Amino acid sequence: MSGWWFLSGSAPPSVRATLLGAVAVQTIVGLVTAAIRIETTLAFGILVPTLGLAFCGLWGARHGLFPPRRFAQEQVAIPKRRKR
Repeated sequence: MSGWWFLSGSAPPSVRATLLGAVAVQTIVGLVTAAIRIETTLAFGILVPTLGLAFCGLWGARHGLFPPRRFAQEQVAIPKRRKR
């Protein structure tokens, strides 16, 4: 999941730095804004980083490079039922 949402190992360094940098900036701005005006609607600014994480997930799902699944390589033999 870290390869998908945080792009570890699945994205080039420049893309990873850009997308995660945007998430970091959104987190800092959201927390600072919410801390300045706690009792107002600006306190909902702490939800803004979910947009940046959504863009990371979208990029990871569409363009990320992931290894093949393990269970796809392993053939599991299902025993046949015996007739009574």
